[in-house]
Amino acid sequence: MQQSQLIAEAHALGISSRSSERLLMLAVLEDAVRCYQKCARRRGAARREQFDEVRGWLDSTDRSSLFSFETICDTLGLDADYVRGGLRVWHERGRRTRRPNVRQGLRTKGASG
Repeated sequence: MQQSQLIAEAHALGISSRSSERLLMLAVLEDAVRCYQKCARRRGAARREQFDEVRGWLDSTDRSSLFSFETICDTLGLDADYVRGGLRVWHERGRRTRRPNVRQGLRTKGASG
């Protein structure tokens, strides 16, 4: 995400550009959401591991760390359960619409090769 877009979103959440901790928290949250969405639809052990790590961070209700999901949402004035629910809905919709590519790897009659 470009800096100007991040700052625009921060202002929409009422975060001043002088609040470096809150800007950093917003960047951490955006990166986690981007990773969640990117890795949820990809195959491979490394992507699956990243997805599981991000999902674990999002699902955690721990508030002991400054950069835990719950603490970030509280600080930014976001409802953590609402964000989690939105990501779950997005993920489930993607799972329902994904279809295996049956044609991949199949040759048709007359295909050269």
